[in-house]
Amino acid sequence: MLSVRLDESIEQRLQEVCRRFGYTKSEAVKRSLEQWLAAFEPAPDAYELGIDLFDQGAQILTTDRRDFDILRMPDGQPFERIWVKP
Repeated sequence: MLSVRLDESIEQRLQEVCRRFGYTKSEAVKRSLEQWLAAFEPAPDAYELGIDLFDQGAQILTTDRRDFDILRMPDGQPFERIWVKP
């Protein structure tokens, strides 16, 4: 349980908004704290954001080995698939 002391002007504004939208003061404070705390949570990394998109549309249109010879990494090494679809 938490008790918070608000100055008169903030409490009056809170009460007016709650009355207008049909919230209790406790509900309004809880919702506000949820949003405020969510702002401090770390954002997902690029891998987490794109995991369901990996390998969607990559198709091999040939089985001729000569076509794969052009797939090389910048250092000259052959291209290899480095992720696995779960």
